[in-house]
Amino acid sequence: MTDNDAEEVRPGSLLAVNVHAANGHLLLEAGTRLTVKHLRMLKAHGIERISTIQMASDEANEPPPAASAQPHLLELFRHTNTDHPFIRTLMRLSELRLGHTGAGSCQHDH
Repeated sequence: MTDNDAEEVRPGSLLAVNVHAANGHLLLEAGTRLTVKHLRMLKAHGIERISTIQMASDEANEPPPAASAQPHLLELFRHTNTDHPFIRTLMRLSELRLGHTGAGSCQHDH
């Protein structure tokens, strides 16, 4: 995770944390892959610093490695409301973490 000047962030980077407007409204959730449109919107809201997980430009067009973790996460979250914003954020962050460590390394009790 890196904390960047908003002008230095490139499309394809993943948000490391939620981004809120000055009034507290959620603009973008952690795990969002930034597009040019997102970056313009953040600039319009006066966001000057953005924490990202930087991706190489050739990786930006490929699905993240965490995509293979989706079935595993759906099993782990089977008793929750996956439409709830908090659970969606938790699952997205879990996908990011599993993408870096591999789905097989997740320890949990059933």
